[in-house]
Amino acid sequence: MAGAAGGAGAQLMLGCVERGLYPAVSRAARALAPELAVPTGQGCCGALHAHNGDLAGGERLAERLGADLPGTIVTTSGGCAAHLASVLGRDRVRELSTWLADRPAGAELRVGSRRARVTLQDSCHLRNGLGVFAEPRTLLRQVADYVELPSAAACCGAAGTYSLLRPKDSRRILDAKLDEIEAAGVDLVVAVNPGCLRQLRTGLRRRRSAVRAVHLAELLARVEPP
Repeated sequence: MAGAAGGAGAQLMLGCVERGLYPAVSRAARALAPELAVPTGQGCCGALHAHNGDLAGGERLAERLGADLPGTIVTTSGGCAAHLASVLGRDRVRELSTWLADRPAGAELRVGSRRARVTLQDSCHLRNGLGVFAEPRTLLRQVADYVELPSAAACCGAAGTYSLLRPKDSRRILDAKLDEIEAAGVDLVVAVNPGCLRQLRTGLRRRRSAVRAVHLAELLARVEPP
């Protein structure tokens, strides 16, 4: 998917998890795409409801949000993007990397005297539900040395509320992922979904790892030219 020119009628969705835990992600997205409107009073998209089996409730919330945000909805959450697209149609919903895909790259991200080494953990819903995985990688390769994880397309153990409902199983999945991330010799692991970001940050901090987890929007906002 290519980034649309202009952006008339395009609006940034402020996800529930993002608003509560990672408001800096929305600020970074707004800095990267200032043409996006940011309406107040946004409700929930219903993704977590649908993930937990309340399909009808999830659909109602998505339809309500679609009415509140007419036109194109741009989101920084892979899970929200996939759910909204399934209800509202793919022509209404864009994940941030697809919105930014055709824009010029910013300056390089550097660590000391060298180019930063980064990797990406896919959002399962974004990759498997919408087929979006090339765009974030393209953006990252423009500004850093990109390292592909062998299990990048496999779940990190967040999986909506799975990490909360089954923490031991979730941590077992995460530990194998973290082993792989640390073995890759990267400075940063990038997420395109707030649940994945929370999962990765929690695990890396628990290990006191030198690797840091960051959302794609935050990373790209760092390297945008002034």
